[in-house]
Amino acid sequence: MEDDVPMEGDAEPVDRSAEALLEVLGDEDSRAILRVTMKKPRSVTELVEACQIPSATAYRKVDRLENLGLLTQRIRIDPGGRNRTTYVVDERPVSVNVSAKNDSLEISTNAREIPSTQVSDVDEGPS
Repeated sequence: MEDDVPMEGDAEPVDRSAEALLEVLGDEDSRAILRVTMKKPRSVTELVEACQIPSATAYRKVDRLENLGLLTQRIRIDPGGRNRTTYVVDERPVSVNVSAKNDSLEISTNAREIPSTQVSDVDEGPS
């Protein structure tokens, strides 16, 4: 029987920008990875198959999601000795707030101490 256990040790630095969070949530492949890993921990090989994405893309997206604190790394213990790294959605909730103040767009989130971001000179598009 295989068990997934949390990894210990040094974590990679977390990208704490609200813009980075919005960018990754806007990516279709990243959202697919999050949906699949909500159900159970998955290895990158399993994500490639479940999400129908290339291996290199899966590794890149998983790394980005982990750095943003949206995925947590675990080890799947295999009695046969072939332990695997798996990933699961971090259970802490994420919410994003967007508001317009003083002719700028303010993006903030309560997730993992990601600071608010102010975007000035917003392109309002055609009038």
